[in-house]
Parts: sequence; C-alpha cells; structure tokens
Amino acid sequence: MNRFPFLAVILILIPAIEIFTFIQVGQAIGYLLALLLLIVMTIAGSYLLRLEGLATVQRVMSAVSSGKTATLEVLEGLMVGIAALLLLIPGFVSDVIGLLLLIPVTRRAILKVLVSQKMKSTAHTATYHTEARVIPPEQITIKPHGQTHYDYEGEYVRKD
Repeated sequence: MNRFPFLAVILILIPAIEIFTFIQVGQAIGYLLALLLLIVMTIAGSYLLRLEGLATVQRVMSAVSSGKTATLEVLEGLMVGIAALLLLIPGFVSDVIGLLLLIPVTRRAILKVLVSQKMKSTAHTATYHTEARVIPPEQITIKPHGQTHYDYEGEYVRKD
C-alpha cells in the first residue's frame, strides 16, 4: 500500500485549511487581532502543555511504582505529545485541536472513544485458538532429576 498520495494530500490540505481559517477569522475580527489571538493561543497552549505534560509523567510514574500497568497514562502522554505538535503548527484549527487534547476531560473522552473503537474492530477480527491438556501429578517435577536442593556453581569475591 503506497502512502505517498495520502501524505501529499495531508501536507497540502492542512496548510490550506489553516490559511482559509486565518483569512476568515481575520476578515471577521481584523487581521492584527487574529494574529494576536494566534500568538496568545500558542503561549497559552505551551503553558498548558507544560502543566499537563508534567502531570501525565507523574501519573505514569505513580502507576508504575504502585505496580499497575500504565497503558492509559502512556496513551495520554502520547496525546499530549500530539497536542504539542499541533500547537507548533501555526493556525487556528490545529491550535483548537491541540488545546482540546491538552484539557484532561476532553483528552480522556477522545481516548475512551478511540479505545472502544479499536476494541470493537479487533473483537471482530480476533479469533483465539487455545489448546489445553491435563498433566498427571506424577509427571510434574518441581526440581530437576528429583533433587532436594539446587546447586549453583560459580565464583564470588566477598567485599567487606
């Protein structure tokens, strides 16, 4: 599957949408005010990015230290990274999407929708084939060759 045409369309379409949106907003509120609004949104977004990025890292660290899987926290971190990329792209559409990804409530709602869609799509395609057999207790050996203890060979140096 060749992805070059898709990538080319995206690379042309995104700037075109951003330019069109900037022109529309500029005509509605004035171009200088639109430019100022874009700068303010970028500054506010970078501030929110710092806050949410640190909070996400702390959630990942606390989940890992408590022995839980940090899958959702890592996915949230990925979404914060995508938000950072969108905030670097100058334009209203990318800034709004980036800011929505930075707000924890909307980020979790988007993540919930994406995960549920992925679960539905994999539930239809995944088939599980398992095979189990019963082993009689006399065939189960806990230690090799009926040993009562484990022997370890090697050298060591004691440093006091």
